[in-house]
Amino acid sequence: MKKTYIILALLLLLSGCSKDKVKPEESNEVEEPVPVEEEGAFILPEGQEIIYSDIEVRTPDEEGNFVTLDTTSHSKKEILHSLESVNATNSTDIYKSDYDGNSIILGLSDLSYIELIESSPNSQGLYLYNYYYDKELKEILASERDLKKEIYEEVIDGILLEKGINPNPHGELTVNIVDLVKKFHEDGKLIVLANVYNEIYNFKDGIFDQEGGYASPVELRFKNAGDKYTFEEIIYPEDGSLFGESLEKMSRGDKEVLEKLLQSQISYRTFYNKFMENLYRLAEEKGLENFSHKLEEIPGYKDNVVYIEDGPNHLENTIEIANKEDYEAAKNRVGTENWTYVEGITYDKNTGIVIKSKIDYFE
Repeated sequence: MKKTYIILALLLLLSGCSKDKVKPEESNEVEEPVPVEEEGAFILPEGQEIIYSDIEVRTPDEEGNFVTLDTTSHSKKEILHSLESVNATNSTDIYKSDYDGNSIILGLSDLSYIELIESSPNSQGLYLYNYYYDKELKEILASERDLKKEIYEEVIDGILLEKGINPNPHGELTVNIVDLVKKFHEDGKLIVLANVYNEIYNFKDGIFDQEGGYASPVELRFKNAGDKYTFEEIIYPEDGSLFGESLEKMSRGDKEVLEKLLQSQISYRTFYNKFMENLYRLAEEKGLENFSHKLEEIPGYKDNVVYIEDGPNHLENTIEIANKEDYEAAKNRVGTENWTYVEGITYDKNTGIVIKSKIDYFE
C-alpha cells in the first residue's frame, strides 16, 4: 500500500484575533501543528496531501540555476519526517534573502514548494523558510532545526544505504548518522563532503546487539545532466598511513575542512542520542515488537542487577546494567588479567532501547 504523508499542520486564526501581521524577526511565537488521527500526518495550508514520491530537492548549479538533486525514496521519507519540526508563524511578510550556492528549493508538488535560504537562525534561534502555493507566498515557516543542512544529510544517507559500504547488511537494522561538512562545484560536478557514522544491529528477545559499523569521511560526486544532478560515485579515504593524505586531497587544501573531516574519528558520542532516535524510528517502521522497555521490565535484567550511572566512558542519559553476581565476580578479577569486563546492557532513558554492552569499570 502506497504510504501517503501529509505535512505541516497550520492553525487557522480565530475570528476574534487581530489581523495585524506578525513579522518573524520580531516574534518568537509559532503555532503548534493541528493533531490529526493518522500518526505523523500534517496538513498543508491548501489542504493538499503530499506523497513522499512527489518530494523534489533542487540545488543551484555553477551558474545559479536550480536543478533537481538525485534523491532516493528513503531520503524523501526522511525529509518529510524532518518537516514535522516546522511550524507556522501566521505571517506572510516575506523573509527576503538572496539565493546562494547553499540554498535549496524543496518541491512538494507541482504547485507548492519551500524556499530554504538562510544558513543561520534569527535572534530567537529560529530558521525561517518561505512556503509558496501556486506561485503565491502563503506562509513564513519556522523551525529550530537547520533543515537545509538536514536535507543534504538525508540525501547522502539514502545513497549510502543503497550503494555504500553496507548497502545490504546482514544485520537487521542499519543506522547512518551523516554530518555535512561542505558542498561545492568542481569541473561541472557537485561535490558533497560529510562525516558518516554507521551502525548495524541485530534484534533478539527485546534487546539489540551492535554487529558492526564504521566512522569515516566520505566524498559524494554528482554529475550535471542538464536538468538534474545524478549520483556518480562515493569516495572513501585510504586506510593506514595513507589516511591523512587522502583526507588532505578530499579537503582540497582547506585546513578548516580537513579539521572537520578528522572529527569523524572522535565524534561518535556527539551523535549518540540521534543514533537512538533513528534506531527507535527504524524499529517502528520494521514492525519490531517489545523493543522499548521500562527500566524495571527489561528481559533478563529485572532482578539481582547492578545499575551504573557514572564512569569514564559513561554516556549521558543511559544506565549500564549487569547481573550482580557476574559484576562482583569480574570486579574481583581486576588486576589479574589484561582486560576485565562483564557482559551487560546499556539502557537508553529517552527511548527505552536496550543494547548489549561490555562494562569494564567497577565501583
